[in-house]
Amino acid sequence: MVTRSYCHICGNEITKDNRVRSHLLTKSSYWGGNRLVVLDDGTVGDANKQAWETKLLCDQCDKKLGRWEDERKTMLTSEGSRPHQPRDEQSAIVGYGYNSEHIALAFLADILRCSLTSHPIYSGVNLGQKHTDRILEILREGRVDDFGEYAITLARYSSENTILDEMTEIPCRLRLGPCIANYYRTFMPGGWIWMIKVSQQSIEALDKLAITSSDIKVINLGDAGQSPDFEFALKNALIMKRVARI
Repeated sequence: MVTRSYCHICGNEITKDNRVRSHLLTKSSYWGGNRLVVLDDGTVGDANKQAWETKLLCDQCDKKLGRWEDERKTMLTSEGSRPHQPRDEQSAIVGYGYNSEHIALAFLADILRCSLTSHPIYSGVNLGQKHTDRILEILREGRVDDFGEYAITLARYSSENTILDEMTEIPCRLRLGPCIANYYRTFMPGGWIWMIKVSQQSIEALDKLAITSSDIKVINLGDAGQSPDFEFALKNALIMKRVARI
């Protein structure tokens, strides 16, 4: 018996004529470098082997998301978006001139695909039916009316780090604050981190730094070498690179 698949956005059946290899964390997560991906257990693998799904979207809906992702890639790869001063002198920078709505939609598409895929390494990403339906509605409309509903916060290390700049980490759920607000955090190449609130509760300090319709704040994370966040993953990545050279 043949199992039929349907596009989660438009509802059309996915056939050989409209099937597409849809990125889970999108092409803007995997530019340049060796494209390493950090899994939940801290091990490191080839991002290209973890990045695809063929049963989520039809080609037309994938192209629709791609236009938003192109805008995001322009911002993420811009050198003007990296803080260059110590964190105590420059807590954040503000980016103007980008389409905030398109960038927010690109992040919503990412977290949705990671939740919908059956790939086992993304089993820790589960938006639940209510949030899945709501994000699908936003993507179908192609419009963000309330940037605080799924607040997206961006941060970036001020120092360049060869290994860190070549890596991404799949979304990891965090439960923050006394109110137990649910956020998903993702590391991306270029020393980027993005967080998205998927919760009725929220952390006010994070929401104040989130993307708005008028600007995009980038929190300065300081020197990557002083951060413990990627210590374990970086160690594994260095070992992996050494083995690859043998």
